Amino acid sequence: MTSTLLEPVAENERVMVLDVLRGFALLGILLVNFTGTQGTLMPGLDAFVSKALAALISESFYPLFSFLFGLGFSVQLARAGSRGSGASLLYFRRMLVLFLIGTVHATLIWAGDILVRYAITGLLLIPLHRLPQKAVLALSVVLFATLLNGPAVRSQVESWRGAQRGAAAELTLAARAQEERIAENRHRLIAETGASYAVTSANRWTAYARQVRSYGDWLSWVMNDVLFCFLVGLMVGRARVLQEVARRRRTLLIAASTAFVTACAGLFANAAMDLPSGFLATAAWFAENYGMTAFYILGMALLYTFSGHAHRVLSVFAAPGRMGLTNYLMQSVIMTWMSMSYGLGWEPSTAIWLMLNLGFFFGVQVPLSRWWLKRFRYGPAEWLWRSVTYGRKQPMKLPRSALTLETAPTVTA
Repeated sequence: MTSTLLEPVAENERVMVLDVLRGFALLGILLVNFTGTQGTLMPGLDAFVSKALAALISESFYPLFSFLFGLGFSVQLARAGSRGSGASLLYFRRMLVLFLIGTVHATLIWAGDILVRYAITGLLLIPLHRLPQKAVLALSVVLFATLLNGPAVRSQVESWRGAQRGAAAELTLAARAQEERIAENRHRLIAETGASYAVTSANRWTAYARQVRSYGDWLSWVMNDVLFCFLVGLMVGRARVLQEVARRRRTLLIAASTAFVTACAGLFANAAMDLPSGFLATAAWFAENYGMTAFYILGMALLYTFSGHAHRVLSVFAAPGRMGLTNYLMQSVIMTWMSMSYGLGWEPSTAIWLMLNLGFFFGVQVPLSRWWLKRFRYGPAEWLWRSVTYGRKQPMKLPRSALTLETAPTVTA
């Protein structure tokens, strides 16, 4: 590995639409993580907001975040390949640092952490990125088919495991699982009824340890929707779809329209049809949520590229997107402090939480990100991540001659 590989991505190597999508995903994740409950003052409005969030956001933004992760990896690989160097060791170190950051986040800040899962699952991209595009596509199709038949696959595997272990062992494992569920519910109940920070952190540690142990089960990898999204992002990045939107306008318009129709069909099936649990219900769920994810990606890319007005409006997401890790952690710190018993202990309704989230994102994170990036190269968390990954302190301050965010060339990734 040559020393030229061990450098962060340069400004002129970024792809701006990815930063915009990343910032948009951050807003969605904020709305998903902190939703409140239906209150007594505005029950009708709360019910409407809850349904709107469920239909448009709740299950669409984590796939979007995962997709961008895989796409970003493909950009890193392309950059390393253009310099004649392999990226595996660097990427391994990058995932290790992300795992450590995620561990701190999951145990001390927010139990709904996604970083640990990304770091562990991301390690699979190291061997998988060596596969040709057709092989990655085939693997993605297999994973998607497995996810579509998830309940049946899981039932078959557990049945096979029961036969292998024997009835006695199965009863022991079932009893142990029941004990774990009781303990988890007890911890959650304590955390939700005025627990101290120490007790809440202990509860988070229990959940974190259980999550990490679950990755020792091969079934967790087969039934891994994050890995599927990573692979789709890897393929799209390799094909340079979002890097070359202007050349693919007609194709992307057709794809966006198809995604929108698919999402609407899934939404209708879930809302108006009494589907029994099983394949049809799972297919409708994927159609609604993954269709919406694809529509967001393609629609925003097209609007950002071809509409001057939309370009200006959507550019507001670029700065928080460039500081994605910092803003993700900031959301957790501020919102848990507002809502948990060891902080302010607020319990606003769904509609009020929505207004708080929007106000925090557009009133705090957007202007703060823009102000910060006029003066510094990276967000604080990104700077730490890069410095530890590359094994040396990265330059933080921008030189005086550097362009401001508003006048910088088109960038992202």
